Amino acid sequence: RELTPFQDYLILSILFLAISYAFLYNIQPKAFDRYFSIRDLLTINLRDDSLVINKPFDLANLLFVLNLSFTLSFIIMLVQNEETDLFSVSTIMLDNESLMSLFVNFLELGIVIFFILIGKYVVLAILTNLYRLENITNIHFFKVIQASSLFFLLLAMVLSYCSVSYPDVLKNAQEILFVPISIFFIVRLILIYFTINKLTPLKNLYLFSYLCIVELIPLIVGIRFAL
Repeated sequence: RELTPFQDYLILSILFLAISYAFLYNIQPKAFDRYFSIRDLLTINLRDDSLVINKPFDLANLLFVLNLSFTLSFIIMLVQNEETDLFSVSTIMLDNESLMSLFVNFLELGIVIFFILIGKYVVLAILTNLYRLENITNIHFFKVIQASSLFFLLLAMVLSYCSVSYPDVLKNAQEILFVPISIFFIVRLILIYFTINKLTPLKNLYLFSYLCIVELIPLIVGIRFAL
């Protein structure tokens, strides 16, 4: 049967992500186990001096952030295909719906998301310095990337399966994904709260203020633009 350019792109992007995950697993098995471990996600180690946490701009860690970026790009492209313009990303995409243009859009969007995630670290570094919480910047960023890597990998797998077996599900992807993604960000916020609360003695007022600026407000703004 004849495949559409998007179906060809879907196969190519899934293959790209599979190679990316396999590459990371082979070159950084210990880091891979940490990033994709639910047990590690829920563990708060006060004396953790791992390079995975304390060297966020180490090449290995940047590769995991880039991998997450392409996973998010894959998910957005799937939803975008059903004429849902999430975050107005169509403004940076090529209009031609050929296989090459779709894959270029996927790569371009992944790179943009990568720099947004790096920008989040910069914001965290600035605000933790203002709140005199410099010691929690790296662990906060690590928990964000770790939780997001686990959740969005699972989501990408589910959407990939639906795109092949139940393509009609993707027609209502925006409405279907709103609740689980919102719940994920709320749960991630709670996890980060307990992590920071355990790592440093900080009054709840300052902690709530800090988390509202770096987590809650971006979530509300993101939902507003996504809708």
